[in-house]
Amino acid sequence: MDKGFVERRRSPRVPIGSGAVVVRPVSMAVRLLDLSSQGVLLSCPDPVPPGAASRVAARLGHHALDAELDIRHVSSQWDQRHGGYRVGGRFVALTPQAKLAVDGLLSGSDQID
Repeated sequence: MDKGFVERRRSPRVPIGSGAVVVRPVSMAVRLLDLSSQGVLLSCPDPVPPGAASRVAARLGHHALDAELDIRHVSSQWDQRHGGYRVGGRFVALTPQAKLAVDGLLSGSDQID
């Protein structure tokens, strides 16, 4: 008994031409290798494409660092010493709280505790 195909889509679909890129949000644990007032150098388990809009979220003492990054550099090979791909990103903008956390850590002060 052939019951036929029943379309279950509830919204219309449009064919996508070649060159379309699909991006999905991915969360991964990374290792912080270097921090400056301008950005970070990370060790990531997966390569991240340069130019990708990324976000880093971390705790620095009692302060939260939640900042958008512009990925500027990605190593092409796995770095055995750091256990991942080296990824360098520049902060797009820092909230006053994030700037306080970064500045406190960089100055070595007790502001971040």
